[in-house]
Amino acid sequence: MWIYKRGRNWWVKYGVEGRYFFESLKTRDRRAAEFKAAEIVKAAELRAAGVETYIKTSKSEPETLIGEYKAELERRGRTAAHVQPVVARLKAMTDGAHALADLTPEWIRRRLAQVSERQGVKPRTSNRYRLALFGFFRWMCREGRWSGNPVETVGTAREGDPEPRDSRRSLSPEELARLLAAAPRGRANVYLLAATSGLRRKELGSLRWADIDLQEGTVRVRAASAKNRRESVVPLPSHTVEVLRAMAHSLDPEAPVFRSVPKVCTLRKDLLAAGIDPQTEEGKLDLHALRVTYGTSLSRADVSLAQAQRLLRHSTPTLTARIYTRLELHDARGAARKLGVLLDSARKEATTGEETGT
Repeated sequence: MWIYKRGRNWWVKYGVEGRYFFESLKTRDRRAAEFKAAEIVKAAELRAAGVETYIKTSKSEPETLIGEYKAELERRGRTAAHVQPVVARLKAMTDGAHALADLTPEWIRRRLAQVSERQGVKPRTSNRYRLALFGFFRWMCREGRWSGNPVETVGTAREGDPEPRDSRRSLSPEELARLLAAAPRGRANVYLLAATSGLRRKELGSLRWADIDLQEGTVRVRAASAKNRRESVVPLPSHTVEVLRAMAHSLDPEAPVFRSVPKVCTLRKDLLAAGIDPQTEEGKLDLHALRVTYGTSLSRADVSLAQAQRLLRHSTPTLTARIYTRLELHDARGAARKLGVLLDSARKEATTGEETGT
């Protein structure tokens, strides 16, 4: 190895396994050039021995790599609504880092604390920043450009119970009937399908008549519109099938089932027209609350948690049980009454046995 000056900067020439390489050291200082040259030669010898050093990646600016990650997310078909917040969180987490090697677990913990303090974010939001960086490093590892994920050793913030304004409540059967009666027929049909199939807004908007099987009584959710990017088939109640059958008048199979999906303000007007408060202490009502209504209806119909998870297309039964099942007080009272009947029956049997001496 030897260094020499070309123009204003120092260069290094070195040989590995009979091959010679030339590389600019990008410095005018001789001592700094000697140090950088030693690093470059050492890394080259390690790579020749089959040991990956990731030296080039470690010196890359995070902003450049985030741009590549953004392009990869878009290539996978992620929507702008998903990509933009992820990129914004990554930039916030890497702000001040000059190279990827700066992003150590200690740096990440400190940065999470700074972001939380500066922006006043809640633990759940803080965990989203952590998750964005975790996904970024996981992609780097899969690409073979980094050795490990430093976020793995950074624990998540403890999340409390969701605040009432953040939670959604379910409609009771009586409230749902009033909403369907008060809303115009076109919007009422959207509300009915959402409340009896659990379809999300995007899934309702992209629904085509080819996705509806009136004979089998099912609706197909295409992978392109599904949140988990998987195609699935959801069974429908007979009443919903009859409503859809009345809507189908020899339409093009690729024609949309609904002209549009009601906005939040439109649903709010329909709720008020039905005498239903859109926001209570139990939670708010929006279009996604109809999916909560579907999950709660499954629970009231004594559908097993495992089956409800499949129908709602959740990744875990915990999500189904904790987030999408809103059992009202009268449901709990009904369960208490059943327990009371069992206890009374047991007491009577015990009393009868004592009287007869058995």
